[in-house]
Amino acid sequence: MKNLDWVQIQADRHRRLLRLQQVISKEMSSDHLYAESVIRSTLRMIRRHHGAEAEKQTRDQFGLHEFAA
Repeated sequence: MKNLDWVQIQADRHRRLLRLQQVISKEMSSDHLYAESVIRSTLRMIRRHHGAEAEKQTRDQFGLHEFAA
């Protein structure tokens, strides 16, 4: 049962990461004045909650190297 809890926790973490990546994707295709700010904030949230490696993978995935950490 304990293993199942761990698997569920990992699935929830992955689902939250995907949700944050969807926010970035949506903001990249929008022309809102605050889109860049939302993207930067979302990248910080990814780093804080999922680690530097997840942030790097997200930057690589979306080509966001111009957004300094």
